[in-house]
Amino acid sequence: YKAAEKMPVVIILDNIRSLNNIGSVFRTADAFRVEKICLCGITGQPPHREIQKTALGATESVDWEYFEHSVDAVVKIKNAGYRIIAVEQMANSTQLHQFHHQKNKKIALIFGNEVNGVSVRIAIIFQELTIVFCDVLVIGIHADCLFQIFHNSIVIACSCANNCLQIINFCGFLSTIQC
Repeated sequence: YKAAEKMPVVIILDNIRSLNNIGSVFRTADAFRVEKICLCGITGQPPHREIQKTALGATESVDWEYFEHSVDAVVKIKNAGYRIIAVEQMANSTQLHQFHHQKNKKIALIFGNEVNGVSVRIAIIFQELTIVFCDVLVIGIHADCLFQIFHNSIVIACSCANNCLQIINFCGFLSTIQC
């Protein structure tokens, strides 16, 4: 896996509390051949028993880097030429099905804390930040209203997998990678 061609995608985990979610994101990153994961703030780091339990070896195959402050990760990734995309539920969010991106341009997806979302500092500092509404596609039907009724959120591991698939597909990366 380390030698395999990667998609020009970085996942930034902004203060994620659940070690199981972190492990699941590693597995998603492994499945999509993501370049790397940035673990920020209180986000746990491998090796940790709870992360390893859900990652099932993906922490060994996916590159990762730790940043004490999420803003530092975003600055580094942005300076490397990535378009920064926050996956978040906000009033001014772009609906996933309305998301537009230049094909094959590098992207970084930020997933925020399970309770507080993406850091306010990131949103303030990066005013050009694209915010994509994190929803779920169920057989082509947008089901975001189903989640708003009950809890207005979805487990980050599920959101990461769904949004990676949709955004990576929209960006044209799936057609460039050989299986």
